[in-house]
Amino acid sequence: MVPRVRGIAVALIFALVVAVTAFGRPVWADSGNSSPAADALFRAGREAFLRGDFEEAVSRFTESQRLDPAPGTLLNLALAEEKTNRLALAWEHARAAEAQLPSRDERTRMAQELFRRVDPRVPRLTLSQDATLPIDATVLLDGQEFRSASFDVALPADPGLHRVVVRARGHLDRSIDIQLAEGARVVERLEPGARALPQRTIAAIPPDTLRSSGPPRALGYLGIGAGAASLATGAIFGVLAIDRAKVSDTHCVGGCDDVGLDAQGSGRTFATISTVALISGAVFVAGGIVALLLSRDTP
Repeated sequence: MVPRVRGIAVALIFALVVAVTAFGRPVWADSGNSSPAADALFRAGREAFLRGDFEEAVSRFTESQRLDPAPGTLLNLALAEEKTNRLALAWEHARAAEAQLPSRDERTRMAQELFRRVDPRVPRLTLSQDATLPIDATVLLDGQEFRSASFDVALPADPGLHRVVVRARGHLDRSIDIQLAEGARVVERLEPGARALPQRTIAAIPPDTLRSSGPPRALGYLGIGAGAASLATGAIFGVLAIDRAKVSDTHCVGGCDDVGLDAQGSGRTFATISTVALISGAVFVAGGIVALLLSRDTP
């Protein structure tokens, strides 16, 4: 009797092992990789998943899939992505794995179950075009560019904060922050930002150009020369005016004779000429000096 019970127990244990192998391990059983490096990364991802390090599992499975794409790796990647709340990617990869796996493969059922489990949790964001949005506008969703063909379609996204940037010619960028909860269905109407003011461009003028636009050096010398001549003329007529004043003083004691009257008239004329010449000379000399300082011939 005891041997018979022992045999039944062994049979039950064997059946349990077979059941666990059939139903608990098929997702790990075969990655489908033909590359040794990809298979090693798959196994490292499996170990990370089993110890609860799902971020490392995502990284390992992603690299394995990059080196050697396989539906088994894709399914395991989707499972790890679900654990890290990357629901949109888990949704996409579960559907892709189901499409690639044979219909009778146990992993196909697992992919279907994963997809059904994740699908209602995935948020959907619909970008709706406002009538004021130019036809050539572009929209960035978390840095990825979308054009008008993507509008009015419920796009799967991960839960969390997302940034939408609307760019339209002649308008400032418009940024919108959107918080998506699990299973949320959000419609965002896209409007352009405020109109941009036209910018006036002021070109920088090279120093050589500024120097070449000044007056020639000869003009400075000419101004100084003319000023000096005018100052000399003013000085001469000043001396003549003083001389005429002395003659007038001599011939206008108690009244002016003809010589005194003539001296007074010519003295006033000489004084006026002297004043004008001195002022003009000073102006010419100052202008000549400035011309030399601004001369385009200055090295």
